Amino acid sequence: MEPIQFQVKASVPPSDVPDGTYTAVLSAVNSEQVTSQYGQKQMWRWTFLLDVNGEAKELSAFTGQTLDPERSKAYKWVTALLNRAPSLGETLSPPIGNRALVTVGRNPKGYAKIVSLAPFSEPEQVLPGVPR
Repeated sequence: MEPIQFQVKASVPPSDVPDGTYTAVLSAVNSEQVTSQYGQKQMWRWTFLLDVNGEAKELSAFTGQTLDPERSKAYKWVTALLNRAPSLGETLSPPIGNRALVTVGRNPKGYAKIVSLAPFSEPEQVLPGVPR
């Protein structure tokens, strides 16, 4: 009888996105059931494509499903992606295809995580011979 062999694998592949701030495009928002220390909860998974030195890298993160201007990460992210604050009572579709500046850091286990989003603005045109 052959002995049993185990192979240890990461449950989630580690992201190879270095810490920093990147231009990113929101590629998807999905509702998912997540289990935490507090039980099961519906959350939004936001998936971004980051421009990392000219290469597209995917990174996703969860937020709650509340758009509360005072306490909601999702509200802050929608504000950054729209480049404006949504009005109270406004109904929105996920801003798929919109760009933002995504700041990446590390969680306690060393995996890449989205630390914050900021609005993205197109660079201004520079006139020839006129420094910025």
